[in-house]
Amino acid sequence: DIIGERAFISILEGSEEWKKLRPGKSLMRSLLSKLAIVQTPYGGDPEGIYRVGIRIGRAVQTFEIKELIVAPYLPINAKELKIFIEGLLEGRDSRYRIQLRTYSHKPYKVPVLVQDLYQLIRERRDELIIGTSTRGEPLVSIIEDIAKDIKSSPRVNILIGSREGLPRGVLRYSDYIIDVIPTVTLPTDHASTAI
Repeated sequence: DIIGERAFISILEGSEEWKKLRPGKSLMRSLLSKLAIVQTPYGGDPEGIYRVGIRIGRAVQTFEIKELIVAPYLPINAKELKIFIEGLLEGRDSRYRIQLRTYSHKPYKVPVLVQDLYQLIRERRDELIIGTSTRGEPLVSIIEDIAKDIKSSPRVNILIGSREGLPRGVLRYSDYIIDVIPTVTLPTDHASTAI
């Protein structure tokens, strides 16, 4: 293990072998590489916007998803949007630099795009679209149905709101509306990781 500037080696009995990937564990990269996180912008205090952006950027890069789309659906203050995107890019890039140093494979740098939410839904209406809302079905009750659809879909679009959630008009066009953790309202900066 590497901790700071020191390397530590553990010596174990030969009867047990510990690996991150052992027989029977699923490879998740093929699934994660299908996921497009569609995130509505976060607004408010500039310092808070930037910190939330950094956390989201690090999260999506950690999982090396297909893409992150910042999708406003109402007018947003241009300065707030700029700060949010700068935070996303800083978080993504800082995690990517760590991955370059530590991964045995070349990591995939997650693209960050900007597109109007309604236009995105219109363009991707033939793809799997999953909306997130506390008004949705508990994820555990429909996970098997979603899993079947994910296998056959080249891209899976997961819609995540900020503060006020997603507009109902967009949820109407979702193939599934999920409540990830019933009775818990996910903070914007934790939603992509939880999902």
